[in-house]
Amino acid sequence: MNTRYQTKQVIKTVLCAAIILILLLSIPVATASAHSKTADQQIPAGYGMVRNTDGMIEIFIPAGAFWMGSDTGNANENPAHEVYLDAYWIDQTEVTNAMYNRCVSAGACEMLASRESYNIAKYYGNPTYDQFPVVFANYYRAEEYCRWAGSSLPTEAQWEKAARGPDGLQWPWGNEYNGSFLNANYAVGDTTSVGSYSVGISPYGIYDMAGNVFEWVKDWYSVDYYRSQASPTQNPAGPASGQEKILRGGSWLSNMDAVRTTTRKEYAPGAANYDWGFRCARPYTQQDNQIIQAQQRQQNIQPTQMVQNIQIEPSNQTIQTVWDIQIENGPGILPPYQGMNQFVSQPTVLNQSISVVNQQQNIAIEQTWP
Repeated sequence: MNTRYQTKQVIKTVLCAAIILILLLSIPVATASAHSKTADQQIPAGYGMVRNTDGMIEIFIPAGAFWMGSDTGNANENPAHEVYLDAYWIDQTEVTNAMYNRCVSAGACEMLASRESYNIAKYYGNPTYDQFPVVFANYYRAEEYCRWAGSSLPTEAQWEKAARGPDGLQWPWGNEYNGSFLNANYAVGDTTSVGSYSVGISPYGIYDMAGNVFEWVKDWYSVDYYRSQASPTQNPAGPASGQEKILRGGSWLSNMDAVRTTTRKEYAPGAANYDWGFRCARPYTQQDNQIIQAQQRQQNIQPTQMVQNIQIEPSNQTIQTVWDIQIENGPGILPPYQGMNQFVSQPTVLNQSISVVNQQQNIAIEQTWP
């Protein structure tokens, strides 16, 4: 009897200890879960952060639902349906010739199918068109570039949410078409420099989501994917396989229907054309918050100019250059957290003074980042 009583007591003690242990372990898990759910909400929608590899500004898209597809558009856009996406970042502009060239120079990207555009024989590799969208990149070249940049192509859902916002706009700027808000319908006859149409930006502040060049997305194409049971309502990533990939956004030669935010075009992933380009996207991570916090602390000590000291040796006229770099941040944009001495373009000389005593020339310069 005594032994049976002792056994019951031991069992009770073990059960109590197990319950207490479970409760203790659940406390940090619950805290971490709550933190991960709310951390991205500390970053405002449309916030920009510069990507170190190529100087691209990534725009923050907060977690939440939006309306994807259309009940009145083409058959492959039906039906309109609500989709929830986790927080992510997407490129503010299409990837440029200069950016793609960095990847090629780094040995991470292959050369394009052509160096031409529709009307320009020397388009890629020509400094005049460095800030124009790269073209003639097939799906594989586009995904290769995004991997090098630390990103990937956006899913179709990520692309569409970034283009139309939470209100489900037909075009990035609203529900009425305006041909002066984008490069489309042969108005220019070729590509234009990325970000040229500020009036046509999306609700999150993203450029050229309509017109300029078609943009590859990650998903395989299926004409009835939206209507199928395989299409989830949370973070859809497209069919598991297929024959064709998807292009979004229309191009400089597209009509008003082709540049709607819901229009889907399918092509073989190995194909390339003079009006096809891309942009990249990536998921939000906790590390982003840490980087942003570090950069915000850095913002507190920053004069508004950069100074270049050029040392001139009288004997052999050798010029030695030393940079003392301090960058003024633009609105909502942080400088890259590494490689802050990599300039996208040459700085503008504001004033200069020469000291005859020590042969030192001081030049004050101003540079807008990126």
